[in-house]
Amino acid sequence: MNIVCGDDPGVQKIIKKVNRPITTYGFSKSNKIKAEIIECAKKSRFKVIVDDKVLGEAQLAHPGKHNILNALASIGVALEAGIDFEHCFNGLMSFKGVGRRFELKGEKNGVIVIDDYGHHPAEIVATLETAKRVYPDRRIVVAFQPHRFSRTQAFFKEFCEALSDVERLFVVEIYSALEKEIKDVTSQNLVKEIQKMSSGSVSYCSDCDSLVDCLFEDLKSGDVLITLGAGNITNVGPKFLLR
Repeated sequence: MNIVCGDDPGVQKIIKKVNRPITTYGFSKSNKIKAEIIECAKKSRFKVIVDDKVLGEAQLAHPGKHNILNALASIGVALEAGIDFEHCFNGLMSFKGVGRRFELKGEKNGVIVIDDYGHHPAEIVATLETAKRVYPDRRIVVAFQPHRFSRTQAFFKEFCEALSDVERLFVVEIYSALEKEIKDVTSQNLVKEIQKMSSGSVSYCSDCDSLVDCLFEDLKSGDVLITLGAGNITNVGPKFLLR
């Protein structure tokens, strides 16, 4: 059995070509397993519907539509394995999440610090959407570190689009992950392109240490700082909090 997100455009393109049994999950009515959102700001609460039958209400400690989709996928796998639905709910209720996924690191001088591993445009969009839901009245400040030259090159346009709606954005140099540099694939060029698309303020920082200095000058009480990326950007939040 293949369990796939029926709301995903990529899945929609290939699903008709798959000759194996498929179970779809998502928010749209066409899916076999569906979620009806009750709340997804401070936490996630939703009804679970399978074959148009409401099985019950589930709750997650973490907010965001993407977390609800992940929960639906896990429910689909569990049901296929013959696990009782009540056990699914109990498991989701007790799940505390994983590190570096919208992880609250602390607060300093009225600034909330969150760290997230998102390094793909789709992940970034999901994280920023969640941040706006959780903190609708706060300025969202993002510190982003691109991960790998090849990924930055492949998704250059998508990164620009995903980050263009950020009110205050800092971009540090690409985390190579041992890759060789690619000519003209730089964070400076990423910043230049985002600046063309964004109405917010976008700045380049050469490394994470200089980024911490920039954040101390820029951040103010009431802001939410989100460090984004799969590299050593994760160290920025703790350094800011300990300084």
